[in-house]
Amino acid sequence: MTLSRLVVVLMSRKSADDSAKALISQRVRSGRAKRRRGYDLYFPPKQVDKLKIKQRGKVLIPSLFFFPGFGIDHTAYSDVAARISDCGIAVAVISLEPLRLAHEALGGGIDDIRRLLRVAGKDVSKYYKHETSSLIVEWNLGGHSMGAYNALQAWAASDDESELPSVILKNKKSVSRMGSDIVVWAGGNLVDGVVPNLRINRRPPLRVLVLNGSKDGIVKMSPQQKRELLSRLPKSTTELRTIKGANHSGFASYDTASKKSSTFAMNGPRTISVIAKLLQYEYICCQAMDCNNMACYVTVTSVLLHLYCSTRSASTTMIDLQPWAPALTIIASIVTATYVAWRLVLLLAPGLYRGMIKNNTISVDDFEGVATTSSNPPVVVGTIRMGFGHHRIAYAATSWGLGEKKGGFLGLGGDDKDRETFFHDFLNIESEEAQLIKDMDKMYSKGSRLASELGGTVEKFWGSLTKSGDEDSLRMTYQFAEHMVPLINGLDKNSPIIASHSMVACAAVAAGFKNVINLVIDNHAQWFVVVPGCLNLVQGPSNYHSLLKMGVPEDQVQIAGHWIPRDLVEGIPDASARRTARRKAGKPLRIIIPVGGAGAQRKFIVNLVGALSGLVKEGKVQLFLNAADHEHMKEAFIGALESNDMDYDKVVDMKGVQSFREKMLTEEPTKNVTLFTYDDYFTAVATTDILCNVADVLCCKPSELAFYPIPKLMIRRVGDHEAYSAMRASELGDGTLEVREVPEAVRYVELFLTTKLIETMNNSIEANNKIGVYDGCKNAMRIALERSKKM
Repeated sequence: MTLSRLVVVLMSRKSADDSAKALISQRVRSGRAKRRRGYDLYFPPKQVDKLKIKQRGKVLIPSLFFFPGFGIDHTAYSDVAARISDCGIAVAVISLEPLRLAHEALGGGIDDIRRLLRVAGKDVSKYYKHETSSLIVEWNLGGHSMGAYNALQAWAASDDESELPSVILKNKKSVSRMGSDIVVWAGGNLVDGVVPNLRINRRPPLRVLVLNGSKDGIVKMSPQQKRELLSRLPKSTTELRTIKGANHSGFASYDTASKKSSTFAMNGPRTISVIAKLLQYEYICCQAMDCNNMACYVTVTSVLLHLYCSTRSASTTMIDLQPWAPALTIIASIVTATYVAWRLVLLLAPGLYRGMIKNNTISVDDFEGVATTSSNPPVVVGTIRMGFGHHRIAYAATSWGLGEKKGGFLGLGGDDKDRETFFHDFLNIESEEAQLIKDMDKMYSKGSRLASELGGTVEKFWGSLTKSGDEDSLRMTYQFAEHMVPLINGLDKNSPIIASHSMVACAAVAAGFKNVINLVIDNHAQWFVVVPGCLNLVQGPSNYHSLLKMGVPEDQVQIAGHWIPRDLVEGIPDASARRTARRKAGKPLRIIIPVGGAGAQRKFIVNLVGALSGLVKEGKVQLFLNAADHEHMKEAFIGALESNDMDYDKVVDMKGVQSFREKMLTEEPTKNVTLFTYDDYFTAVATTDILCNVADVLCCKPSELAFYPIPKLMIRRVGDHEAYSAMRASELGDGTLEVREVPEAVRYVELFLTTKLIETMNNSIEANNKIGVYDGCKNAMRIALERSKKM
């Protein structure tokens, strides 16, 4: 599948009909439905007393968890869900926003079902609280199209356990549990061996009802594929039914007319609505409930079989593998989560949210803990803790506003001597706005990790997304940032704002701050990294040229230099001299290998550590491994070290890393490998900065660390935008080009050991320092203060 086709699929969202929206609204008003975050719940009529079958002294309420098809608004199933609930079955239609993709990693996994057992079970229990306080809410699984496949996968995931998942509700008298029925409506992904083998489950017999339309052009199956499917489902408890004249779109109420030209339209407009069939045969269900043997009708499959009892076509044409749902698509869809979620949030929630939170602001006193004592408004360095890069830049900028102030702030003199510097991380404020950012960052980090681990097409697709920020991306960034205004709106509007994240700068501009400086990341010009209405400072000339060419006004962009902390810049002469002296003395090569904020690159870094084990054991190389606050990287490092029989020391707190740095200025480490691993975020980020001046080589992906004044071995990127940062380091002479394979990285280490490459890079660093290449944060602080005096 091509990347362009996948993008089309991802954007092929299908909205519910107006009738479906009206129905759910009417049901909510009448008390027969609830809209929750994550699902819509349709209640049975309380008068259907005959459904309340006693089981172990409790009343049994048959229920259904239903997964929507790919890209379909879950509201589109309101008609079907309402009719099923009229027959005495509670129905929870799962919301799979924002991707609308049924998958275990995106809201359709067994852990999600356990959560739903609790929250949806609680809702059903409350609904019947005046009828009885002792319930068994039994949730069976079902789904349409890809959602049906997800239901089968979820059941298979539960089969590894000794019993079906269940939850005791808060009243201690009721139980919410998973049932043993699955309903497959026009199921996708049911061929080519992707269906789990459900014939061998070890618990009460699984019952499967497979419903299909005779004119379904999306879901179809050859006789051979049908036999293969049946071989994986319970032999005696699987029912296959075909509805004559129905197509794929007939299983929900969504409009496909506008999609006729798309190859991804859901088989065209509905030919025969399944809802109409439900209306036609609903009375059969209700009559069935009058049967003396009530137990034979309380399961979901029994009810639905009666709903479709007159559609006994001899044809049982089954399912074809849908073109947008192989495993590769699922994986690729996961790694695009950040981009798609970002667009959808901005499209679906314009304006309303801003009105809800317009009075939710923080003050300087709340932020600082005490009122500021300065006669001048403080300089605010704003950031968002998304990965390590933005925080690292913010720390660097803040470092130039702290420390020695002889002669005034930064030695500039004048009335700035008492000006304070505030470090403002949006995520430090517990709020809905901050939680929205955290959720987005979590998805981005997951995408980065998957791309770096899987490589190939997934990595290429992820890389193309990370460097394709067009004008729309800037527009959406600004609109998103407008929702973040309450996180900065209470600060003094005369304060200079230095932002290490474009969203912070956008929020500041939207809030009315006039002196806003945006520290542009990377070395690749994209629209969403610049902010209109402020001064955008860039690290190098190529970004400057590109932004001017793109149309950024000349008075809103300026070259500043690299974003480097004060200690590293001021320590360049001594650090370069130490590295050169160590190489001439033949001492071990010290390599610091940090892990980024997303925790990606596990596979590459672990393999590199193993490949360097020989040089480490020979005493030629010393490794400083910064696992940061990532438990999975800590375990991966320990596994690699132990499997290669490498002894190591461990540092676990800030006091330890500072003590280690002081020792490395004059001594050698006790062991050739030191593992740095922490529970707190700040130490995880700061460790790399602290150790750079006592290390010989920084081995890292070409992130913001690519701009640091230390000889660098640039290893495999996570996102194509990072490639340009490696190019910047190589052209300045203080780093290599990007190295994408482990053997090539080992070869560079050998060059560091056997040639004057380290000395050459150190010379370049000292030359760059003399012309101010590394003074970006210092210049940003200076410019902010100069602009402040003019306002």
